[in-house]
Amino acid sequence: MSAKTFSSSPCVGISSARAPRALPRLVTARSSSSSSSSKTTSPPRGNEAPTGGHASLKSSASLGTSKLAQSVASGLAGLSLGIAATLGAPAPSMATELDILAQQPANNKYVYDDANVLSRANVAGVVRELTQLQIDTGYHIDVVTLRKLVFTADPFEFADKVIEKWYPTVQEGDKHGVLLLVSTGKEGAIVGGPSFMKKVGDPIIEGIISENIPVLTQEEKFNEAISSSVKRIEAALKGEADTGGPSAVSKKRQRTYKTKEEASEKKDISVIVVSLLLFISFVVPMVQFFGYTAR
Repeated sequence: MSAKTFSSSPCVGISSARAPRALPRLVTARSSSSSSSSKTTSPPRGNEAPTGGHASLKSSASLGTSKLAQSVASGLAGLSLGIAATLGAPAPSMATELDILAQQPANNKYVYDDANVLSRANVAGVVRELTQLQIDTGYHIDVVTLRKLVFTADPFEFADKVIEKWYPTVQEGDKHGVLLLVSTGKEGAIVGGPSFMKKVGDPIIEGIISENIPVLTQEEKFNEAISSSVKRIEAALKGEADTGGPSAVSKKRQRTYKTKEEASEKKDISVIVVSLLLFISFVVPMVQFFGYTAR
């Protein structure tokens, strides 16, 4: 009876025959999807290491964190180095005076060009002159150049510190002198022991400080300022006549514009000339015309 019933309705029989075949596939798909979702969502138990997507996400997150930490650490290290360099390292201009005072003078050294304003040729020439001067007279001159005075405002005060530091006793510094030139301030000083100062004299010192150094350094002629100053000191120590210093040449600026009076005067002359030309251009033809018509 049941067989006939299924055969009399073919549609129902087909659906009934396919249903048992399709059910296992559906069940299998659902079971596989549920098992995969359970595997994905189930948290690790105990000390089990994460697997699959969680492991890759955690490794990438840890890698990004480590890179961020490295960049932050490098940035802090650079910042600390910059602060240390700013606070700890002294500027060259601040260390200049200390470097000069810390040097040890020598009999065969005469020029201490800390400002780097002298040429090698000029330094060699000055050294030759001062070497010969020491041989002839026994006086020793040290030439010192600085870019800027930081700790001491007065050049004479710093020059006194130099000679007191280099030659502590009166016997050591009696025949020694220091010629100082400050390139930025365009000023200088001359100091020395008792014998040196007495032999050179105040007029020569005043002439070098007020003529040679300020006039020539104003024109950036530092080599000439040192060499001319040395020559004047040398002449004084040898008892020769003073060669004199350069005179300040005042450069008067000439204006390239005209004053109001000059402009108005020139304008009046132009108006007169133009008016005269216009008068001639109109009157002369009229006079000629009346002359022709009157005949």
